[in-house]
Amino acid sequence: MSMIKDDISLIDLQNINYQLDSALLIRYQDQTIHCNELLRIVPKKRLVFKGTHLNKNVIIKLFIHPSRAKKHWQRECQGTDLLKNKQILSPEAIARGMSDEGVYFIIFAYIEGQSLAEYWKAQAQIGREEIIKQMLPLLYQHHQQGLAHQDLHYGNFFLADKNRDIYTLDGEEVKESHTPLNISDRLAN
Repeated sequence: MSMIKDDISLIDLQNINYQLDSALLIRYQDQTIHCNELLRIVPKKRLVFKGTHLNKNVIIKLFIHPSRAKKHWQRECQGTDLLKNKQILSPEAIARGMSDEGVYFIIFAYIEGQSLAEYWKAQAQIGREEIIKQMLPLLYQHHQQGLAHQDLHYGNFFLADKNRDIYTLDGEEVKESHTPLNISDRLAN
């Protein structure tokens, strides 16, 4: 992205359709959030950027649905808090709120690594078996804590370069049952 767009509105964000040719600036309480690289887009629902905030690399999720942005943002905040409170490894939420432009957002600490979907594509059978061996105890931990991830796919997990830990992503899809999941719910998940 060569340009920086600093006069972005919620309507502008809702009209982004799979590509963006400039970085964005979002303002929040006299701070500037730099959205530098578009990582993922769900049109008219959510944008995910790599960027900077307070001179640190971060991941920024912007919730842009015309009528349900606040609901999606609240569910993401609740799921993020559930993961943290249940001691499930997930990226740290650094800030959350509504920008001066009226966009709900969450800023997460940036972790060097790759999604498990990217890792899976690049691995031979042995590498895939190793990641499955690592995923099963993580899912068991979720289930023991009464959590079920409702959008269970490799793209919602992240493999850190530094320590090879797997982080759970997409708190919006994490649901709590308050007790460990029974065997049929575990298998279904």
